[in-house]
Amino acid sequence: MLDNQPAPAGTIVFVPLAAGQLQSQGIIQDDGTFVIEGENGPSAGEYKVEILCAKKTGRRIQSMSSSDGTGMIDERVPVIPARYNTATTLRQTITSGEITLLYQLQSAP
Repeated sequence: MLDNQPAPAGTIVFVPLAAGQLQSQGIIQDDGTFVIEGENGPSAGEYKVEILCAKKTGRRIQSMSSSDGTGMIDERVPVIPARYNTATTLRQTITSGEITLLYQLQSAP
């Protein structure tokens, strides 16, 4: 959730704090939900959590990663503050078994 609304589509990444564990990530859907299947999910332990979401600006820009042959993609701008992604302060303890997580993010400090 971002400002009490579903976060826009993006990615959530669990970065292990302990050596020897693997990073895990999932896709955030348009309704703000994400699922990471057990075999791809984080193992039990401590993680920092990075949440990356962007919204379309309505403009098209040139890009080498265009998949439609036009050389253009939809421009997107980040909507999640850095304190939740590149400079994340979010931490999560993962236990074994199925868990449900809810992150209530605020765009203003």
